[in-house]
This record gives sequence, C-alpha cells and structure tokens, in this order.
Amino acid sequence: LDIKSKFVSRNQCLIKYSAEKCWVLKDLSSFRSTRINHKPLISEWQTLNNGDIISFVNHTENEYVFYNDSTQIPTAKKRKLSEVIEIVEDGTPPVTDECELRKLNTRLLAEIEKLAQEKNLLNENYQKIAGVLEETQKSLESVEAQKTTLGLKLMDLSSVNDALANQLQCKIEALKDCEMELDRVVSEKEAMEADVADVRNGSHVSGQADSLFEEPAHLFDINSLFDAVEFNALKEELEAAKKELMIKEGRLNEILAEKDILSTNISDLLEQEFSCSVCSEVMFQNLLAKFLLKATG
Repeated sequence: LDIKSKFVSRNQCLIKYSAEKCWVLKDLSSFRSTRINHKPLISEWQTLNNGDIISFVNHTENEYVFYNDSTQIPTAKKRKLSEVIEIVEDGTPPVTDECELRKLNTRLLAEIEKLAQEKNLLNENYQKIAGVLEETQKSLESVEAQKTTLGLKLMDLSSVNDALANQLQCKIEALKDCEMELDRVVSEKEAMEADVADVRNGSHVSGQADSLFEEPAHLFDINSLFDAVEFNALKEELEAAKKELMIKEGRLNEILAEKDILSTNISDLLEQEFSCSVCSEVMFQNLLAKFLLKATG
C-alpha cells in the first residue's frame, strides 16, 4: 500500500491470516497510532471484519476499508487498486507493475541521497569539532608553557628578593655598627670636653706664674718655678686635647654622613623589594587573565 503521509511508518501495521482462519491486524508503530473503526486496538492481534475502516494517526486521508476479497467490494464504492489494502507477505510490499517498481526505486534513491547529505553534514561537523579540539590542545600547551615560564620568573624573583633581603640585613648590621661607633665617639667627645673644661679651670696658674716673675728676685723661690713648669705642661695638654677634639668632631661628621648613606640605601632596597613584589603580582594577574580568556574563548 503506497501511503504518501510522512507521519505513517513503513512498518505501521501487519495483517495476516491466522490459524483460526480469520484475518488479524497488529499495530507495529511506536506511538500505537493504528485505528480500527476510529478506535485504538483492544488486543495485540485484533480480528478484522469485512468492511472495517483502518486508519493511521487520525488523518482522514489515511483511512482504508478492509474486505476479505475483492468480490465483496461494493460496485459503487470500489476504490482504485492503489487504495485497497493488500496482504503483505514476509514484510515486503508487493510490486504489481513497473510503475510501482519505479516509485520504489525513486524513494530508495531519495533516501540514499538524504543519507549521503546527512553523512556529509556529519563529516563537516566532525571536521569542525576536530579543529576545535586541536585549537584547544594548542591553547592548553601554550598555557602550560606560560605556566612554566611564570614559574621560572617567580623563582628568579624569589632569588632576587632573597638577595635584596641579605643586602638589607647587611646594611642594617652596618648601620648598627655605625650607631655604636657614633655613640662611642660622642662619649669620647664628651669626655674630652670635660677634660678641656678641667684644664681651663686651672688657668689661674698662669696668673700666679706671671705674678711670680714680677716679684723681686729675692721673693722668687723654687716652688714658683715648679708651678710655671706645671702650667706649661697643662697648656700643652690643652692644645693636644683641642686637636684631638677636632679630629673626633671630623670623625663624628663622617660617621653621620655614612649613616645617612646607609639609611638611603636601606630605603632604596625596601622600595626595590616592594616593587619586585608588586611586579610579580601584576605579572601573575596578567597571565591568569590571559589563561581565563583563552579557556572561555
């Protein structure tokens, strides 16, 4: 039976002659859309009676009348041969003439062409998917390479940070030594200033010595001579103390200048270490953003 509707399966139903010597029908469609007298089948194999109306998927154009043989078809209601249900044996539709054969051949060619188009479409989709997979693999390899490069750079930055930390520690130790030296020089300076003050307090000896030389010769004695000698010694000691004090002050100024240089170097090292840390974080964020962009793209 040639049914044009696209809603009717080729294996819609099966009609056979049973052992009980009657014709029975079985619905083979997935949606159980075969009807007898516009009603669903009440059993797996339902007996067909002469004049029963067989329909498919509730379409009036797909209604057919069953007759036990062609002699029972009313003359006024006889249909075309192509509209009469014929018995199907072994699941193969009968080919009555060359026209039916051509129709079958045309349908088969159409199906083959349709399958070929579907195959081509599947091949195109496969090629697209293969290209996407290849690009994804390349992206993953690029990301792995970037991760390796980033790891090496992080190791280098870590080494630089360690070196800067060691330099900073050395500068701090040098600054501590400088401060200790500064404290020592300041203490020595204060001691020298105290000594100078003590020497200046003894300047009355100079006046006594001058008065001794102004006295008459008979009043000059050996004790006055000893006082003059002691005064000269104290005067020389005062001059030496002044020179040493000037040297200490010069050394103090040098230490203060060196302290300023060390403080500046420490500040530079701290700033450099901070900039390295910021650089590392920015570099990591940039690489992470590129990775996420490629992964989502």
